[in-house]
This record gives sequence, C-alpha cells and structure tokens, in this order.
Amino acid sequence: MRHPLHFFFLLLSGFLFKACHDTSPELMRHKPSRVASSSRHKKEAGDIIQSIPNPLEICDLICALEKTNRPPFYVSESNDISKYHTSYKQAINLGIYRTNLFYANHYHKTEDILRYMKAINTLQSELAYASEAMQKRVNSLQEAIKERPRNIDSVIFVQGNLFFEDFESHFHQLDRTEINAWVELGSWIEGVYLVTLHYENQPDSILRDKIAEQKIILAQLLRLTEIYRNRPAFEQMHRKITELSILYKPVLPDQYGIYTISDGQLRKICSKIKHIRGEVIG
Repeated sequence: MRHPLHFFFLLLSGFLFKACHDTSPELMRHKPSRVASSSRHKKEAGDIIQSIPNPLEICDLICALEKTNRPPFYVSESNDISKYHTSYKQAINLGIYRTNLFYANHYHKTEDILRYMKAINTLQSELAYASEAMQKRVNSLQEAIKERPRNIDSVIFVQGNLFFEDFESHFHQLDRTEINAWVELGSWIEGVYLVTLHYENQPDSILRDKIAEQKIILAQLLRLTEIYRNRPAFEQMHRKITELSILYKPVLPDQYGIYTISDGQLRKICSKIKHIRGEVIG
C-alpha cells in the first residue's frame, strides 16, 4: 500500500535526483561521512548482536539447579502467529520461540518442541522471503527430529543452532541486520522472563544473580535499539528498554564484581520484564 505522502514525495523526487547528482564540493564533502557512519553503525549493531547471550545459556543455568531439585517446566502457549503481520512482530516472536525451543528441548518435551518448530517454520518463511536454503535447513531439522526421536535433544542442539546461524547469515547478506536484532531481542526477553518465572517459583541465589547482571546486557540493548531508532518499532522498544534500565539503576556490583539487587528492586524488574514480554507477544 502506498504511503499517504506518496504524491508529495513524487513531486520532490526531481529535486532529490538533482541533489544526488550535484558535484559541488560542499555536497561531496558530506556524502562519504554519511556512508561511513552507516557502515560503522551496521558493524556496531552486528557486534552487539553477537554479544547477546545465546538462549542455551539460560538452559544451562536452569540445568545447574537440577543438582538440588527438578525445576518445573513452564509451557509457553503458541499464539496465533497469523496476527503478526509486520517484520518486527514476526522477527521478535521468532526469537521468543527460539528460546522456547531450546528450553523445551532441555526438558525433553517432544510435543512442545514440534509445536515450537512449526511456529518457527511459519515465521521464518514469512521473513526469509521463501529462501530455498532456509527452507531446506528447516526441512532437514524436522526430518532429523522424526528419524531420531530418542536423540531429539542432540538434534535440536546441533541442527537448531545451525538453523539460526544460517538465518542470521541470510539477513546479513540481505543487508537487513535489523531482523537479526529483533530475533536476538526476542530471545533475550524470553530468556530473562523464564529466569524470573523459575526464581519466583523457588528463589535461588544463582537465578537472582543472573537477573541482576542483566544490567550489563541492557547497556548493549539500549545502544542497539538506539542505532535503529529512526524506525518506529525500534523507537518503542528503545523506550521500553530505557524504562527497564531505570529500574536497574540502583543495581550495582559489589567489591567482587557481583551485581546485588534488593527484594523490592527484583519485584519491580520481574514485573517490568513480564509487561514487556506481554506487549511483544500480544
């Protein structure tokens, strides 16, 4: 659908065309700086995306708790993903299902794994523009699950990681790194959300420390959303991350570098994370 200002921009196109071909020294001086700035921002965004913890780290953390008890499995119901019409909604919820896939795999929940895989397949198909390579990877993963149901955990661990590596590479090549940014944001949100659920069910110092140290990641996420702030959805997420960062302001490292958090701060942060997640999946 054409933008309401399409006609206005059409009238301006002649002026823009002339400006783009103007060889005056003043214009020539500014063009390279804009290109360089854009290139730097893309590289910076890519570096930040790489620094965001993998969902598997959350599973490893929960696994560590099994030394003393068996944490409950929190089922994430599959939403009506057909309502996600924008690339923002599709990508960020793909990230959420990504975390749930590895989380369910940790608990050997085959039925949930297949359900999450179905959602992931639908979302990636919408986002990847029917990429043949991406579809082959999904088909390979689904076939491996059917052929080796008893080894489903190792299949997801290996094939699942390969799928998301291919996915990230695909959008990097398309010069659409903002899609990767959304996927990683969704993965992070769901990962922290799961940690808060487990902590509230059974308070544990490991989980408490993990929630507190998210302040480090938040600084990176603030910068990531700032890079893309000229896009409405990122502007909205930037505000949400900023609000969460304000709650984290009193959370500081002690003399050993361990971030400490009070009960009151923890309750507010857990509540905010749930609120953000609710808006994302809604």
